[in-house]
Amino acid sequence: MKQELILHHLEELAEKLSIKVVYEDLKKEGITSKGGLCKVKGEDRIIVNKNLTTADRVDMLANELSKFDTDQIYLPPVIKEILGKKTDIDKANF
Repeated sequence: MKQELILHHLEELAEKLSIKVVYEDLKKEGITSKGGLCKVKGEDRIIVNKNLTTADRVDMLANELSKFDTDQIYLPPVIKEILGKKTDIDKANF
């Protein structure tokens, strides 16, 4: 599956989880991060550095979304696999 389509599926998943995905030019703000999950006025948001490549956007979004319970949401098999790999990596780091 193409990276653009994977990104689209991840953005849809975020929406289903009531997480707003925002693309910002973090470099312009002097921030060197790829982005990440935060809460703004009680609302979950994932801020993504818009200067990232599509592959890096996929990696960052998958990493953040893997922290949420998606068992009750239909996901294409490739998206489940990507999120599962991120979860396995997180478990290995603890």
